[in-house]
Amino acid sequence: MQPYLWRGDPDQAIVAFLYGRSPLFPEWANWTLSLPGDLDLRHPKFNAHRFLYLWAVLAAHHSQDCRFFLKADPDSFVNVPAIMNVLRHLDSEVPHYLGTVVHTRSRPLGGEEDAWESFNHGLGYVLSSGALRAAAEGLLYCVRHSARYYLDSQEDIMLGACLGTTLQLHPRHIGHVVSSFDGSLQSFARTLTQPPEPLLIHPVEPPAMRALY
Repeated sequence: MQPYLWRGDPDQAIVAFLYGRSPLFPEWANWTLSLPGDLDLRHPKFNAHRFLYLWAVLAAHHSQDCRFFLKADPDSFVNVPAIMNVLRHLDSEVPHYLGTVVHTRSRPLGGEEDAWESFNHGLGYVLSSGALRAAAEGLLYCVRHSARYYLDSQEDIMLGACLGTTLQLHPRHIGHVVSSFDGSLQSFARTLTQPPEPLLIHPVEPPAMRALY
């Protein structure tokens, strides 16, 4: 993220953090977002409560700090200029929930029977500041509800259910996303040179990620 971080131009400003219970290394402390009360159950997939808590904190205290908030998995390559170009044409005051739309059958939040639900894939999705402000109370409800009933649920499905149930905010496609990347640099070169330009590429292994950036 270093080339894109804050340089004094508000139209080009980027703030980037790792989200973790504590910094993986001491020198990462200044750019690791650690929240008091965060409970890491050490499960690689079923982490909905942690991310609902993250979004609830951002909605309550930081919705005015940025126009858009992007969450991406550690193995997602984020094409920052391409995503900024998309977001530049959107009104951040309007509730937006953008990503790669997926449909699944699951138990709706507070429901008793399985139903078709839609959500944005956890590899990378965007919430506007308007969405966070509108969803603030609903996110707090979902944090409490998931802690009581859905502690082992998946982040992306649960967030989609939360926004859809409490706010009637449904996922929309952000643009071209490559979600079946084979990890090779040759594939990456082909992906970037063949239109449309991808906004996100997933999954990318650490050695390839370092080389790509």
